[in-house]
Amino acid sequence: MKTSKIFFFILILFSSSYINSQTADKIPSIEVYGTAQVKVVPDIINFSLSVSTDNNNVLAAKNDNDRSVNKVIDILKDRGVLEKDIQTSGIRVSKNYRYDENEKLKEFTVENYITFLLKDISKYYDITTELIKIEHVSITYSNFDYSGIIETRKHAREQALLAAKSKAEEMAQVLGQDIGKTLLISEEPVYDYFYGNQMNNVTQQGTQNYTSSYGLQEGTINVEAKVRVVFEIVSR
Repeated sequence: MKTSKIFFFILILFSSSYINSQTADKIPSIEVYGTAQVKVVPDIINFSLSVSTDNNNVLAAKNDNDRSVNKVIDILKDRGVLEKDIQTSGIRVSKNYRYDENEKLKEFTVENYITFLLKDISKYYDITTELIKIEHVSITYSNFDYSGIIETRKHAREQALLAAKSKAEEMAQVLGQDIGKTLLISEEPVYDYFYGNQMNNVTQQGTQNYTSSYGLQEGTINVEAKVRVVFEIVSR
């Protein structure tokens, strides 16, 4: 008997949820997307370096690698890069095998990777010039970033919501109706690449102004947000 009561109670809850869902589906609504794009001048650069040494003696290869890594760290610290903004991967040791007797190949390779954050872009030329002078060191990549990315993305999201609301109001007005309460809000994924689209877009130009270093042009980077919003439609 107790089991039957529990089952009956669950059945009532399920039926109630189903009815509410069906009712919600019948609410007149409009679904729109809004995007916003804020352009900012980057103020930091992320760097990645590789340090690779080869030797027939594995200890000699490691010692060479350690020396080059230490030189890199000394240069970075001397130019104001904070210790917390420098990270090393730790060494990787591999044994090399000759598949051709005439191939000139050292027996061991020791590798280490260094990443660091350059917050003073004006030092770009000096730092990169000094780094490439260090034996066994290669700059594998560098990319621009923006220190205020979190707040900027929050602002872009707010602008995207306003764009979605404006679009919904315009569409409803054409039909002689108004938008009511918000039924659903979701943030859509944004990818690095950007294609023009027909959705409401907001573009704002950042006001930062930096003097470019020799061999470096900061340009601007895009901080984007995209939202999906469903509004109730109400008659006037």
